[in-house]
Amino acid sequence: MDHRLVSDGPYRHVRHPVYTSMIAVALGAALVFRSYLLVGVAALSIVTHLWWAAAEEKLLGSPEGLGDAYRTYASHTDRFLPDVRRIRRSSASS
Repeated sequence: MDHRLVSDGPYRHVRHPVYTSMIAVALGAALVFRSYLLVGVAALSIVTHLWWAAAEEKLLGSPEGLGDAYRTYASHTDRFLPDVRRIRRSSASS
């Protein structure tokens, strides 16, 4: 199977936009329902997604993954939340 690096759309600013949204939903549900159980679920979600993202990035940066292309991409994008200052600088130079 031939894989390619996607670096447009939401991946232009963050490497894991799906994980970010899943964490946000878990935190939002905990806040909306004011539930300690859901706070625990949100905490578990954060820990799980941090671990999963680190494992994915290790594989993607390896020679078996996308190698240098992924490591270069990762050095220019943030993991979960975009760096607003970086976005402003890139849009100002365009």
